[in-house]
Amino acid sequence: MKIALVTDTHLSPRDALLAENWRAVDRWIDAQGAELVVHLGDITADGVGDAAELVHARQLIARAGRDVLFLPGNHDIGDGPGDDGAVSHEGPVRPERLADFRRLFGPDFWSLDVEGWQLLGLNAQLFGAGGDEEGRQWAWLDEALARGAGPVGVFCHKPLALAEPAAARARTRYPIAPARAKLSARLARRDLRFVASGHVHQALGVVTDGVEHVWVPSCAFIMPDVVQAPVGEKRVGVVLLEIWPGGHRFSSGAPAGLVRHNLLDLTHIYPQVADWGTGGDGRP
Repeated sequence: MKIALVTDTHLSPRDALLAENWRAVDRWIDAQGAELVVHLGDITADGVGDAAELVHARQLIARAGRDVLFLPGNHDIGDGPGDDGAVSHEGPVRPERLADFRRLFGPDFWSLDVEGWQLLGLNAQLFGAGGDEEGRQWAWLDEALARGAGPVGVFCHKPLALAEPAAARARTRYPIAPARAKLSARLARRDLRFVASGHVHQALGVVTDGVEHVWVPSCAFIMPDVVQAPVGEKRVGVVLLEIWPGGHRFSSGAPAGLVRHNLLDLTHIYPQVADWGTGGDGRP
C-alpha cells in the first residue's frame, strides 16, 4: 500500500500562495498512485483562532475526493504543554476547536489495519494537557494496542525522539517528557517499527532503539535560521510511505511547482513575524 504523508499546510482563506503549494502536492499524490493520504497536522494557519480556517482547509482538501486521515496540530486546536511549563504561541487546546476538528475532519486519534500492520494516529496536542480528553486517548490507546496484531507504525504531529542536544532544544517541539515516557512504555509492548511526524518544518530521519523516526517537511514554508535553529534539512516537500507485510519504506518527494516559501515573507498570514528577523524565538 502507498500512503502519502503531508503536513503543515497552513491553509488560510487569507492566502493564495500556500493553496497553490497544496495543489502541487495534490497533483503529486495522483502521480504516485497513493491509496491513502495522512495529514500530520497544522492543516490551517490559525484554525485555533478562527474556526472558518478549518472549514476553508477542509473544503480545499476535499476537492480531490480522495481518502484522507487527519491529525490535529497546534495551529488547528491549540497545544499541550512543553517541557518546563512552556506554552506555545497558540495557547492550550481549546475544547471548541477540538470539537470543530472532529466534526470537519473526523477522529483526532485512530487505528488502521493494513497489510498485516497496525497503524496508529495519535493526537499529540493532548499529551500532558490533562482532563478527560487526554484520559480518553490513553484508555483508547491501551485498548487498541491490546487488540491489535503485527508490527506498529505511529503517526503524530509532534516528533517523539529527541534529535538535538537539550541546550538547543525548543521547549514545545516535543510532547512533554512524562507523556513521552508513558507513551514509550505502552508502545514497547508491541513491535514498533516507525514514528512519522510533522511540526518542525524540517526533514530528518533517525533510528533510535531500533525505531525509525521520520520528520516530514512542511508543504508550506521553511523557518529561517534566525527564527529556528537547524536540526534537519530545511526544505518543503512530502513523503511516500510504502507498506507491505512485515516491511515498509519511506521516500522523499519534491512535487513540481512546490515553492519553498520563507515564513518571514508570509506576513499576510502571520503579521507577528514582521519583527522576528532580528532574533529567533526557538519555534517550533
